[in-house]
Amino acid sequence: MNNRGKKSNINIDVKTVDSGNIEVLVEIPHADPRHTPEMVFSTSDIIRYLKVQNTLHGECIKESMLDNTAPAPVLEGVWIFKKHVKPKVTRAKKSSTVPSKGKATTTSTTKKAKPKNLEEV
Repeated sequence: MNNRGKKSNINIDVKTVDSGNIEVLVEIPHADPRHTPEMVFSTSDIIRYLKVQNTLHGECIKESMLDNTAPAPVLEGVWIFKKHVKPKVTRAKKSSTVPSKGKATTTSTTKKAKPKNLEEV
């Protein structure tokens, strides 16, 4: 394949399907030592791309692996992510019962004076 004079673009198409899932279609050009570098695309690359594009998504339910190097290049792939679900914030419910207070204990801190022995005088 001669890429001379052609752009070697990477096409990434992100769209939302009827079910709300996010579908990412990727096409990469065939590797040409003079014009197009060798490249590999994995799920982590697609997640990084979606993050840069501020696209919220859930977990990946269909993955692909693109590799434009010989002997068997894979130049197109589809990734499908579940739609983003906002996490529910749960707050602790306040108890309607007041906890009972235990009896307060007091301690005596005064010392009793020893009686003086009159015989010692």
